[in-house]
Amino acid sequence: MTTMYDSTNPFDIPPTAEMVAGYIDGLYAWPPAGWARFAGAKQWRIAVSPFTNDGNVLDVEAGNAGPSQAPGWVTRRRAAGIAPIIYVQASSWASVRLAFAAQRVAEPYYWIASYDGDPTIPAGAIAKQYADPTLIAGHPHYDVSNVDANFGGGGSQLGEEVTHSEKRAWARLAYVAGLGREPESDEALNGWAEGIADDGSNVDSVVSRIIDSPEGVAHLARVSALTSAKPVLVPHKHPASEAVAD
Repeated sequence: MTTMYDSTNPFDIPPTAEMVAGYIDGLYAWPPAGWARFAGAKQWRIAVSPFTNDGNVLDVEAGNAGPSQAPGWVTRRRAAGIAPIIYVQASSWASVRLAFAAQRVAEPYYWIASYDGDPTIPAGAIAKQYADPTLIAGHPHYDVSNVDANFGGGGSQLGEEVTHSEKRAWARLAYVAGLGREPESDEALNGWAEGIADDGSNVDSVVSRIIDSPEGVAHLARVSALTSAKPVLVPHKHPASEAVAD
């Protein structure tokens, strides 16, 4: 595992950090000097706007990108040769995954935020932001995340060597997003992973074979029915105990 630091101010992060994440757009975009400060470190570049076709992380939270905007950003970054990552609070993760399933876009890597002091990365994610300043001794102006060391580190690009763990992650996410379930066995997961080229060049076609299967089509129909259903307003009748006095 690798410890990663992020902050709205790059100069508040320890200069010895081996991995950092910073912003490339918005109010807190890092200046060139901020990135240069960590020239020797692995870097994750965060976009807060879904219309910024740059970086390798999209910040999906209130005030920034919304869940329904994540699939489009991921598609554009993949077209640019980037293996994209979505940053999202644990409480909103399900909404993001549903958006990918509904739009028929293979899920990306996930960086999950949950400030509980536990660095354990949840299944289906490659990083967890587990501590904010209130949980860190001295209350410094940065957050701390735990990143899976098997992941390509500083925003790996498609075309670079893809590890077996990354291949398994792609296949598993295709199952969860496209079929709504976990792989039936470890052997099945490995079988799909082994079908992905070492440079990741055919990952989209492998993922499509999973999500476009008859089971995947049926799952999409169920998801679409849920997301397109119109709410029904039911009149509320106050019980006698709640009646308003004349």
